[in-house]
Amino acid sequence: MQRNNALTDQLFRSVLLVNVMSMVSSIACIMVDAIVTGQFLGSDAVASMGLIQPVIRICSLIGPIFGVGIGIVCTRYMGMARIDRVNQVFAVVMTALVFIGVVFSVGLFLCAPLLGALLGGKTGDAGIVRMITGYFRGFSIGMPFFVMTIALPGLLMIDNDRARGVVAVVAGLIVDAACDLLNVTVFHGGMFGMALASSISNIVGFLLLASHFLKKDRVLRFRFAGMKIEDLKEVFLNGLPNAIASGSTALRLMIFNAFLLSIASKNEVSAYSAADSAFAVILAVAIAFYMSTSTVCSLFFGEEDRESIIAVLGRSMGLVLALLGMVMLFMLGFASEAGNIFLKTDNRDELSLAAFFIRCMAVEYFFMGISYSLSGAYQGTRRMGFSYLLVALREAVFPVACALVAGVMFGAKGVGIGLVAAGFLTFSCCFALPAIKRHKRLSPKAEDLIMLGEDFGARPEDVFEVSASDMEGVMEASNRAMLFFEDRDAERRTGFMIALFIEELCANTITYGFADGKEKRVDVRVVCGKDKQVVRIKDNGKPFDPVEWYRKNNPEDPASGIGIRIVIGLAKDVRYVPALGLNNLMLVI
Repeated sequence: MQRNNALTDQLFRSVLLVNVMSMVSSIACIMVDAIVTGQFLGSDAVASMGLIQPVIRICSLIGPIFGVGIGIVCTRYMGMARIDRVNQVFAVVMTALVFIGVVFSVGLFLCAPLLGALLGGKTGDAGIVRMITGYFRGFSIGMPFFVMTIALPGLLMIDNDRARGVVAVVAGLIVDAACDLLNVTVFHGGMFGMALASSISNIVGFLLLASHFLKKDRVLRFRFAGMKIEDLKEVFLNGLPNAIASGSTALRLMIFNAFLLSIASKNEVSAYSAADSAFAVILAVAIAFYMSTSTVCSLFFGEEDRESIIAVLGRSMGLVLALLGMVMLFMLGFASEAGNIFLKTDNRDELSLAAFFIRCMAVEYFFMGISYSLSGAYQGTRRMGFSYLLVALREAVFPVACALVAGVMFGAKGVGIGLVAAGFLTFSCCFALPAIKRHKRLSPKAEDLIMLGEDFGARPEDVFEVSASDMEGVMEASNRAMLFFEDRDAERRTGFMIALFIEELCANTITYGFADGKEKRVDVRVVCGKDKQVVRIKDNGKPFDPVEWYRKNNPEDPASGIGIRIVIGLAKDVRYVPALGLNNLMLVI
């Protein structure tokens, strides 16, 4: 029996990279707007941007909810070679996104004056109200495309066109930055022009993403026939958990803006807005850790692979702490310089407060770091109550409560002090909640924090694991799998079919799945339980080709891939995660 933690680490890093790209792309244009606004449009515009952000973040939740959800549902059907279901789900979700995007677009445009009055009225500045109104009207023009540019990149990844998503993000950023600069230096369109620049960049990004569907060899095809409205529910439920954290931050920002206006002025709002913009990318990366840990732990949870779940959580916590530790040290030393990027003003007190908020947020995020990994692991292992509790405490309850109390006591700076306290409380809860649940002492070990039941995980004698790097190793793996089932007195037919499945799939991977000169590695893991068998095959070969998979393993073609087809036909669940050169296929039989 052999284990290969290197491929487990590679799987996590690959999924993390994809999620980081997706999350950063969802806020990149908004961050560019914040920088240009801070440098060219003044403190009032920065305050306006801060008041606008909660609404924009709520609008941006639509893409991740459906983008993540459709990815999960479609990869399951793709693994089963059910291309008809893939396209039915794709069609109904795209139709829903167009409808939602248009509704939000019209709603934002018509309600812009009302939103301007509600969000900016407390400042007592008519200019800020006009800025907010103008921004929403400009942003509403590109709203349908904004939704699509967030939802489509992850979907294109499973259609073997990951590079196009990267190109679309980069092109959108370039167009947005260019249009922003033209707005402030040539057209002088104010906040309306800033939002219009974002809309133009979203349109460009969408057109580049949509060009994928001009390709001949593609799985995703839009067809009205066979669309099922009930598929929306499954997609929504799969995507909803990953949007909760982002929604909570929008609520928190809205409360902070209102509180700062009540105890101080618009200058304090602009200072906090500058600090919040400085950490926009860091927040996106932290949420990517949450999503990635959830995805990979979910795969191993289905396999009842206790050791790999613990390894993934430990790896995730180590990486996030290292990353946020470096961010904290950098921001503590260069807070003033970071603040100047997002807020250009002659008001020294305002700049000083922005730098203070940045330092406080740097400490807060460092303390909160492991909670993103832990809440993701809880979600992936079906501890949904603990996951939602930790998210709510981290994103809403602790920050709002601490900031409000400290703000009343110490004024605007108390908000920053409250954020530090909230980070420390979140950090403490990461250890206290598992200790209370287990009725044991506090422990920093991943195996104690994850709170898997004592009876979770297959017994060693019920697990068969082997790795292969050539055809001889594949045949040995198949034969050993057959002997494994015979030794357990399991049903002979099941053991024979699983051995045949391993032989055919691994042989195809070794023969066709690796570029010349690349080290070949295929890991096989079989768990034989009382009422189910779990088969997991993981390799570091070329990315999955869905068109070729469907062609070879079409259930309607009895002449090809008989072992693969039969096992997939017997499977209760099939999951496939493609991740930058690492393929992970799991079946429950």
